[in-house]
Amino acid sequence: MSKKLKIGLQIVSFFLYFGLIGAALQCLTPLGSLLQLFSGSAANDILHDSDYLVIGNHAHLSATTISHFPEVPYGICTTIGSALLGIGSLYVTWALLQIIANMNRGKYFTVENQHCIKNILISLGFFCGATTFLAAANQMTESYLFRTNVGYQAATWSDIGSYLFLIIVVGLIYTVFNQALSMKKEQDLTI
Repeated sequence: MSKKLKIGLQIVSFFLYFGLIGAALQCLTPLGSLLQLFSGSAANDILHDSDYLVIGNHAHLSATTISHFPEVPYGICTTIGSALLGIGSLYVTWALLQIIANMNRGKYFTVENQHCIKNILISLGFFCGATTFLAAANQMTESYLFRTNVGYQAATWSDIGSYLFLIIVVGLIYTVFNQALSMKKEQDLTI
């Protein structure tokens, strides 16, 4: 392995450790969603949060409109969505750290890397599920409160297609990696 590649991998690994800390902290966000759900303040929080932009000329809403906001389904969607997002973030970050550690040791086509790629594929499934729930929550804010989320948990229905495309691409990489690994095993047996 070249010296530049080794330094580059160490730099990426350094930043991924910060990402791992961030992913662990991200796993705490469902607690905030649960707190918002049980306090019954979701609609007012959305109306006064800078992460939500006003759609059209709906800056002021009547108390009746605000009272019809489905807080329980919204809270359930944001709790499940943020939990899946946190779990997926942990999976993908840890898998990338393991792949980089194996590359630094000169182990490229190993069963451990195969499992890491599979974990990345699983994490994309978590992201797709999280996006589904968060897009449903965003749809509720758009339909009832005329606000759209542009912050941390912003998700739209079209984002699901992006994750499905990534699942297909990483699935193809996983399949090719499996083939390469089996060919390597055959080659090791013949020598």
